[in-house]
Formats: sequence, structure tokens, C-alpha cells
Amino acid sequence: LEELDLSDNSWNEDVSAAFERWLEHAREHSRLAVLRLAHCGGKINFARIAKPLRHLAATLTSLDLSANVAVDFGAAQL
Repeated sequence: LEELDLSDNSWNEDVSAAFERWLEHAREHSRLAVLRLAHCGGKINFARIAKPLRHLAATLTSLDLSANVAVDFGAAQL
């Protein structure tokens, strides 16, 4: 998997947790280069998904969080 577009979906804490688990399992097998999370309704808990995203830093070249009203960055750092 090199490109994943989850834009225009509704997010909440449960969705963020499920995506975090998916990222953790996929990191060994993924060559994810492009991740789109644009125009998502609800609230993306970026603090939760930041750690597994860091494991994809070698391949991830584009992360689109544009046009999101509610993104919880918390203490997240990539």
C-alpha cells in the first residue's frame, strides 16, 4: 500500500484508536507514501496516531490534514 485516502470521513476517538491499531500492524508491511486525511468531520486525535506515523517516516512523503476543523494535536510530535 503506497497511497491511502481517508478524506471526507467522520472521525472520533474510536476511529482514531482503530486507525492507530491499523498503522501499528501495517508498518512492517507498508510502503505508505501518501496519506490523505483532508476534510474529515468530527475530531482526529493526531496525538494518538502520531507515534505509529513516525514509524512510516522513511516512506511517508505527503500527509494532508487540510480543511479539518477539529484536529487534536495534543503533545504530538512527528
